[in-house]
Amino acid sequence: MIAGWAPELVIVDEAQRVKNRNTIAARALKRIDNPYAIVLTGTPLENKLEELISIVQFVDQHRLGPTWKLLSMCDLIVNMRSPCFKRG
Repeated sequence: MIAGWAPELVIVDEAQRVKNRNTIAARALKRIDNPYAIVLTGTPLENKLEELISIVQFVDQHRLGPTWKLLSMCDLIVNMRSPCFKRG
């Protein structure tokens, strides 16, 4: 039913329900083919990059690229800042 529905604009209130990409709500919303999307949330995101990625992917699935690639790149950046990478 959702796959055949193609609205011009989708507005999602309580977008924090989409932050876990494996939930039924997130998977269903991401199957909607829409050119425009707005997400609203009053709940702050926790310190998990995956949550932000999931919400951004609903708005624009191509903006950030593959999740695995983004997470590995961010992990590399964080590890480069650790003391073991600093020159003496």
